[in-house]
Amino acid sequence: MKSATREKAVLVVSFELDEILNVSDRIAVIHDGKIQGIVTPAETNKQELGILMAGGKLRREIQMTKRTQQIAVPLISVILGILLGAIVMWIFGYDAIWGYEELFKAAFGTIRSIGEIFPSNGATLF
Repeated sequence: MKSATREKAVLVVSFELDEILNVSDRIAVIHDGKIQGIVTPAETNKQELGILMAGGKLRREIQMTKRTQQIAVPLISVILGILLGAIVMWIFGYDAIWGYEELFKAAFGTIRSIGEIFPSNGATLF
């Protein structure tokens, strides 16, 4: 593998997955004449290579930053909670808008706008 250190491309064809993982910078898996996936040894393992070799697809989790998680998870939870509440009210024959008005009256003593409930000195998400 001296050629690789001299900035030359080296093509290795092998079924020895340990060897491929140890000597490669990038791994392209071909199945039925098509590139099934291109991965790096740092982001994959023998099981994933086997899935690609059999014609399967890899599922990669969406990576969110910590800050995105801190914003997205509570926001999605609130939206789903409101939606679920509206569905339950609808199932039991209640008007969802009226139900949320009553909820806000009970929680805040009166109906208020979002700006009154969540005052902000800067930009808001609402």
